[in-house]
Amino acid sequence: MSAAPPNVDVLERMVRAVEKVRERLLRASKALEDAGVRYAVIGVGLVTERDLADLPDLLAARLRELLENPDG
Repeated sequence: MSAAPPNVDVLERMVRAVEKVRERLLRASKALEDAGVRYAVIGVGLVTERDLADLPDLLAARLRELLENPDG
């Protein structure tokens, strides 16, 4: 007896979620590069307004934009 195939819709949503994370990572890393900030991607984290207060103004503004509109 074989297991039933997984729901294709669920798999498609999972793939899209991973793609969105990748796209966001690329936009965030570009913002860091454009601001001249050295960085390393080491995992998943949470950025808060307090964290942004310690960043250069241009970078903090761009990251706020990404937080408010993750797709833009």
